[in-house]
Order: sequence, then C-alpha cells, then structure tokens
Amino acid sequence: MDDVPEDGGSGSLLWGFIASPVKLIALSSLLLVFYMMYRRKREAELRRRFPRRLPPMEKRDFTISELREFDGVRNERILFAVDGTVFDVSRGRGFYGPEGPYGDLAGHDASRALATMDTDAVKDVWDDISDLSPADRETMKDWKDSFTYKYDVIGKLLRDGEETEPIETEIQPEENETVVTNDENIDELSKKDK
Repeated sequence: MDDVPEDGGSGSLLWGFIASPVKLIALSSLLLVFYMMYRRKREAELRRRFPRRLPPMEKRDFTISELREFDGVRNERILFAVDGTVFDVSRGRGFYGPEGPYGDLAGHDASRALATMDTDAVKDVWDDISDLSPADRETMKDWKDSFTYKYDVIGKLLRDGEETEPIETEIQPEENETVVTNDENIDELSKKDK
C-alpha cells in the first residue's frame, strides 16, 4: 500500500474505493441503482410523450357532434377537421392532446383557429368560414397541406343535414384491365392466352 497518497485529498478517497473490493462493489451497486431509477423515469416520460400507435381508423365522414367524441379524453384517438377534411392527429398527442398547446382543436373544426392563429376561435357548431380574408384562407390551406402530408385523412366533415357519401376503399381497375374474380375466370383467361 505504498502507492496510496497520504495527502488526505480526494485522490486518497478515490483510491480507498478502488483498492477495496467491497467498497468498489458497493459503489458500483449504488451507481446501478441510480442508473435504473433514471432509466425508469426516462422510459415513463417517453411513454407519456410517445404513446403506442393506434391501429389505422376506418375512413368515414363525421358530423360536428360525432367529431367531438375524438378529443383525446372521451376517446384516445384525436381527430380534428381543417377546411372540411378530418385528420387523425393521434400521433401528435403532445401537441393536440388534452395537455398539449393545441388541445383545444381536438374534436373540433379547427379551420378558423388555424387560419387566424387563434385557438380561442374554435367553435362547437358548423363554422361557415366564407368570411375569412384571402390571407387567412391561404394560411388555412398551408395548414391543411401540412396535415395532409403528416397525418392520416379519415374523411370529411359534414354540414348539418348533409348525407354521408360512400368512401371507396378498394382499388378500381383501369378501363382496359381484366379483373379475375374466381377460378372459372382464371381458366377462361388461360385459354385465351394459349
């Protein structure tokens, strides 16, 4: 133990931990406990900020009252409409969820709020946005384009009394394309090819 510094400073304290296996194991265990506590806290924070991804939602149209159900509280999915298009913004829970800075938009027609950059402009009824200025309309269009690129389009927002239109979910064949629907058609097509 001739290598132990005798000045009584921090070097001798560190050497005392390194030189003693019991103290080294105790220090390592303590560091491991602190790391595990930090990791759990970090994982909990990540789960809160980035919740599990919800399965894709079936495309459909919504009335204002139906849309209100998707506010992140009554339903874990978060939807809102911009210029008549309904978006699933659930992935952006940190922004559009109940505690998010834009949580007031969830479950509403957000057109006017985004166009005027005022979240207090959200209404609980159909909002006729024909009175928006050209600059506000352009701002709203920019938001809509951004959401179209980033989030899933679920359907459209219906006006009061407007009927739902069927949404095509299947790929329609081209005009010159043959559609095979059963084994008889397969046999028929294979005979034509010969």
